[in-house]
Amino acid sequence: MEFSAEDREILLDFVNEGVEGLEKAESILLKLENSLTSHQSNEQEFVDELFRIFHSIKGSAGFLELKLIGELTHLIESLLDHFRRNELELSKEHTELLLEACDELHAIFYYLKRTLSEAGYQGNFKALSDRIKAAISHKSVKTDEKNTAEQDSSDEQSNPLSQNSLADKADLVEQFSLESTELMDVLEQNLLKLEKNSTDIQALQNVFNALTELNAKARELNFNDIVEISRQASIVFNLAGKQKIKLTGKQISLILKIIDFLRLAVANLNQGKAPTIPGKLGLIDLLKEMAPVADNRGQHSEVELKRAEPRSPKVEKKLENIEKKLSNNREAQKANEVVRVDVEKLNRLMDLVGEIVIAETMVSQHPAFNTLEMEGLDKAIAYLQKNIRELQDLATSMRMIPLNGLFAKMRRLVRDISLKRDKQVELEVAGGENEVDRSVIEHISDPLVHILRNAIDHGIESPEERKANGKPQIGHILLKAVRVGGEIWIEIKDDGRGLDREKILKRAKERGLIPANRQQLSNNEIYNLIFKAGFSTADKVTNISGRGVGMDVVKKNVEKMRGHISIQSTPGQGTTIYLKIPLTTAIIEGMLMRADETIYAIPMQDICEALHIEDRKVVELIDGQEVIKIREEIIPIIRLDNFYNSMSSYKAIEEGIVVVAKVGEKVVGLWVQEILGQQQLVLKPVPQYLGKLDGVSACAVLGDGNICLVLDLNTMLQIAEGIEY
Repeated sequence: MEFSAEDREILLDFVNEGVEGLEKAESILLKLENSLTSHQSNEQEFVDELFRIFHSIKGSAGFLELKLIGELTHLIESLLDHFRRNELELSKEHTELLLEACDELHAIFYYLKRTLSEAGYQGNFKALSDRIKAAISHKSVKTDEKNTAEQDSSDEQSNPLSQNSLADKADLVEQFSLESTELMDVLEQNLLKLEKNSTDIQALQNVFNALTELNAKARELNFNDIVEISRQASIVFNLAGKQKIKLTGKQISLILKIIDFLRLAVANLNQGKAPTIPGKLGLIDLLKEMAPVADNRGQHSEVELKRAEPRSPKVEKKLENIEKKLSNNREAQKANEVVRVDVEKLNRLMDLVGEIVIAETMVSQHPAFNTLEMEGLDKAIAYLQKNIRELQDLATSMRMIPLNGLFAKMRRLVRDISLKRDKQVELEVAGGENEVDRSVIEHISDPLVHILRNAIDHGIESPEERKANGKPQIGHILLKAVRVGGEIWIEIKDDGRGLDREKILKRAKERGLIPANRQQLSNNEIYNLIFKAGFSTADKVTNISGRGVGMDVVKKNVEKMRGHISIQSTPGQGTTIYLKIPLTTAIIEGMLMRADETIYAIPMQDICEALHIEDRKVVELIDGQEVIKIREEIIPIIRLDNFYNSMSSYKAIEEGIVVVAKVGEKVVGLWVQEILGQQQLVLKPVPQYLGKLDGVSACAVLGDGNICLVLDLNTMLQIAEGIEY
């Protein structure tokens, strides 16, 4: 299938994420192979992780209608499902087959990245698929030599004169690429508005303005295909804006497809090719059919259509005004140019700023500093700290990007998924102007896709069911972002059927997901069971959902960023999922605490209060868990002094301090011997040689060279409540 229906950016994001997933899968397969050789007993864990990876790739391929990737990953997923159910004994022969499948998917992804289509791919797909089918059917799996047919590179060859011409004006081409992409984003968003209300005057004007500006920019560089199509499209919206024609939903959908052709032309530019558009004349003819002008007899003629082209004084004047404005402001634009910087350089800058923060702390907190009596030293240190803080804020702001771009992708995603599911769904977006660190954008993109996918597939009812229940036939989803302190709060709310409490509870009991000591669960605790690995209430497996993976990955991704996720639902009215995520994951303002000889830290924004507690106010439960009661709220206590050191001697609770921290809607008390104070911390990953430290998300270097452990409060609370995490 030739790829032409989806946004190029979404496709390339899928390719990058898919390649990352395959690299992770290959690493797991190698570990699995070693496990089989050494007869270890952790194969099931590896198989579950592989299943999640290939399920995620398959789901995204299904959205994008990529049949080769979808079919191959579905076969891999089915094979792994046999292993999960112990219906097939895993062997080294199978791991070799799965590694070959990873190689084949790598080749398809590489081809897809170059051509934006699976069409014409030549590889080992059919032979490999047959071997996986044979393995699923319990037949012998034979190793065949992999085809090494060379990929057809004719699509990379273009006219040398065109390449030279583009090279001569590389800066202008790059600027055009950036500006035209922004204009097409504007076009797409306003076309989606018109799809709901074709008489929206402001949206019609926005589309017309964007098309005429795109036309003017393309004419400056003689990109004739873009010029001709944008000109003809502007005629359509000029007439629609004057209410001489009324656009239908099908026509707007067609124009969205034409915008995709324009995006492909710009993509050619980015690859050093001429911005040609295949089938240009056919596209122009389709646009002409939308824009006839009625004469006095109510009939339409080609003569009148040509007169409506932007050669009329009013439209031509608008084009001239845009060109004049661009010409007059060219010098001003040069003075305020945006410099494109490689992301790796920004990451390196952020790392260096972090090291400078650590170095400043080491200097200002050095023991010898208090013994020095040098005039002006305190003032110099204060001035240094001030400038380092400004440098840190600047470096952080350089990595901050608005959520608008991510939210815009979600609009198109919701539209496409709802069409595939034969449902009518509108997405309302708010708060997209809020900015977060680009690493946060990367981490929340996949969770948002999973949540919206489940909202449409499981939450929003069919139009017939909604009508029968007295609801509007069009379902509604709200995607809203609000900045609260150092966090961004994202709300995803649908007006669907809500979560089925009894069905979730029944399925959880069947799968043994409810601990024996927690049979009485609140509604929120039952709803949160959907975040358990492998949990699904779907009765039917589809390309969109239904294999019990997705929401557990959402929870893990959010918690990796030190974020929180919670869920609320009302039967028959809908479900709301809340994500609370730090604006940046590189540097935090933390509270330092000491327990025995170890220093711990938690983010300041998670701390509620610190208390001295008398021993008589502590209650020890049957399972040994200590709890205290503060203002009618029961709070579990974790003693950090013996949490990681079972040899630590017991100390009375009044000998230390209980730091109460909030985790979502719950709280946990951390018992420490001393609070050391507040400090900015540059987060570093926990070294591998330390192994797995339960409840620790990162570490940080302090001014005196000591290491402090940054606690993961989500895990700490689960441990305190005796919940498997």
